[in-house]
This record gives sequence, structure tokens and C-alpha cells, in this order.
Amino acid sequence: MKKSLVLLSTSALGLLLAAQFPQSAEAQQVQYDCSRGEGTGDYCDFVLLPDFQPDPVQGTGISGGGDFTDDCGYIDTPPDHIVTLPKDLPYLRASVDSPGDVTLLVTGPDGRYCRDDNYGFLPVLDGEWPRGEYQIWVGDWDGEGYPYTLQLSELP
Repeated sequence: MKKSLVLLSTSALGLLLAAQFPQSAEAQQVQYDCSRGEGTGDYCDFVLLPDFQPDPVQGTGISGGGDFTDDCGYIDTPPDHIVTLPKDLPYLRASVDSPGDVTLLVTGPDGRYCRDDNYGFLPVLDGEWPRGEYQIWVGDWDGEGYPYTLQLSELP
């Protein structure tokens, strides 16, 4: 059997690699709805598909509210953020950064979860997230209301 060497130009090699290894064919831009924030950019809702971009997605607001829960402290009556997942995400991390002692409450198709003090005073919820709608609240224990940034990422 005769072996032959095939030389490809850089552009031909690029086309061949693109056909064999497409760049995130499912990569999707995040869909935002920040209308509940009344023009402030706070309290955005998100639709996330696998391999979403940008990663991480960030939402902002003020923690707490008028309702008290035994496990997550003070929260608002409506959720701070609604995240819709049209498909399962094998891994998603929700984390909160804030200057105050805040909590993270998430309800969704697989249950209700409250996280507090995973990293110092900051909460994190990560793992597999089945498709569906998730309501997210960022609470606090003292009712003071702290500015926060919620980050959603597929990166561990």
C-alpha cells in the first residue's frame, strides 16, 4: 500500500478543523430582561442555554426585603432574579459578592435551596441544574440591604 503525504494550506486546514471541531455550535448569547429594575440595570432576569456567553453572567441589586424566612433571613416578596434554563446544565454555579452578610435562596424544578457563608459571608450554590425556571433571592440577616452582584457561570 502506497502512503501519500497531503499538504494543506493554512486556510484549508482551518476549514477542515472547523468542520471536525465546530466552535461551540450551541454557544448562545444570554437573553436579558432588566425591565423590573426600572432602568437601573438591577434585578435582571436571564435565559441561559449551554455554553452561554458571556460567562459569567452578572445580575445586581440590593439584598433583603420585607419578608423574613427562618433559613435565609430577609428577602423581597418577588424574586430578585428569574433564570430560565430551556435545557439541562450539567454544571452551573450561582455565587454572590457583597460587602454585607448575604444569603442566596433558589427555588426551581428540583427544590428549594438556601445557602449562607460558603466563602466567608458569601453564599454559593453549584452543581447540576435541570431545565426549568428558577427564582433567585439575595437576602440578608439584619434587614440593612446591601448592594450585591450575582454571578452565574458554567465554569467551576
